[in-house]
Amino acid sequence: MPTPTVVFGLVGEGHRDQMLVEALLDHLQKTHPSPIHLVPHRLQPAYTDATRRRKTEGGDDKARLWCQTSPADRTRLAFSPPFPTSDKPACDIVVIVHDADNLQVMHDREPSIPLPTPPWDAPTRSRYVESVIDHWLWPSSSDRTTGNRHDDYAIVAAVRALESWYVAALDTTKLTPEELDAVSCLITLRPDMEDAGKPGKLKKFRVNSKYEEFNRSLVERIDHVATVCPQFHRLLDTLRQRLP
Repeated sequence: MPTPTVVFGLVGEGHRDQMLVEALLDHLQKTHPSPIHLVPHRLQPAYTDATRRRKTEGGDDKARLWCQTSPADRTRLAFSPPFPTSDKPACDIVVIVHDADNLQVMHDREPSIPLPTPPWDAPTRSRYVESVIDHWLWPSSSDRTTGNRHDDYAIVAAVRALESWYVAALDTTKLTPEELDAVSCLITLRPDMEDAGKPGKLKKFRVNSKYEEFNRSLVERIDHVATVCPQFHRLLDTLRQRLP
């Protein structure tokens, strides 16, 4: 029998978000009880498979604009491209991962979704971001009733930042890492990650190897991270539920 294949379309604010999900898919493929082939496909930011060069820019604005593409057009291009290629495969599921660090900015861009009353704990942040992205994907009631809505979209908010999951892997003494200022915690754990020109900020350039190292630590301690990070647990479950 042929090996089952699942294509995961990845949408995020940046390519390092996609690197994290790719590391999880690689882990799930290697630990699955039977042979499977899990194929990540970067939708936004997009890359060409042939050159691995970036085709589109990252950032939360670009992720929002991707989500706000006409529902019918977006769904057709993601799930039923007219001429599938390695750069444009037909996805089986689209996973959207978005930080939940600045709710006020999201509300300013989408005032129709009520902003929760602060203080915002991790579950509140996640629910709000997911509701906003759901509205971006399906802005009108007709989208939800005419068949334009596609069930194979999964939205996962990473609380304040994906870095909280790296903090959980690197420092197992932190019991609620998703509630912390993950960037500050990561800089404390790895001072070499701080941008010398912007104190308190992470380096953005020439640090992919560092994030690859963080992803290896994340996979090595995946059970612990899933225990102390509910949103990470949700992401992992979302991916597992799509496995054959």
